[in-house]
Amino acid sequence: MRPYLLREALSSTRIEGTRATMAEVFEVDASGETPNPDVEEVVAYIDALEWVDSLPLGTRLMRGMHRRLMAGVRGRGHTPGELRATQNWIGAPGSAIETANFVPPPPQELPALLTDWERFANEDAEMPLLIQNALLHSQFETIHPFLDGNGRPGRLLLVFFMVSRHRLPAPLLYLSAYLERDRQRYYDALQSVQEIGDVMPWIEMFLTAVETQASDGVSRPTAVRLLRQLEERGVLSEGRSGLRGQRRYVARELMATVAGEWEGRAGGRVA
Repeated sequence: MRPYLLREALSSTRIEGTRATMAEVFEVDASGETPNPDVEEVVAYIDALEWVDSLPLGTRLMRGMHRRLMAGVRGRGHTPGELRATQNWIGAPGSAIETANFVPPPPQELPALLTDWERFANEDAEMPLLIQNALLHSQFETIHPFLDGNGRPGRLLLVFFMVSRHRLPAPLLYLSAYLERDRQRYYDALQSVQEIGDVMPWIEMFLTAVETQASDGVSRPTAVRLLRQLEERGVLSEGRSGLRGQRRYVARELMATVAGEWEGRAGGRVA
């Protein structure tokens, strides 16, 4: 599942301006070297994705996610995991609150707004689940509960909501890849909710993202064809059948190399 998590992490952090690549993340994993700030944000996102199913939907979960997402160098000065105590706004660099594109609610209103968000997130609303999910995301981004770094936890919650409602077995639907491809329309759609209360552009974009990303995978016939090609080239060989007669393939040379290396290390330690 980790490659799926990595794709989601890369896309979501790129929406925020990072430029990490998959190769760079793998290199850090393999070498153990200190990651650069961009890679650090991707690793933090994966950490949050893997941790996120440990709590029910609510403010505690939201704060824990934010703490992990902002654990790197760039986020340390923005009170990770703490609800904002001051007014913030969104605008061009150097803009004032008077010229901002969006001004979230004042901090004293956060407790009531988050209580309402949490109630809506956990109720069986009289609407399709995907519509409820889209509204929750726009509501979260409008509340803007943290001083900085609200986009990533909001997008992470999109996937976790589907997992918590048992519509996904794991966080495998990487919606950020779609949103990154049309980043400005994503921002415009959310701003339409915030400025005039028009939710339709965002709902339409979200539903299209779900439909597109849900079909972005390999069909069963394609998967079978690729397995047979690997078998013909000697990379895979058919192993013992599954409980229901499913075919199973094994990369025996790879397994032998890994097993032999492990046994050699274990033998060295015993000696």
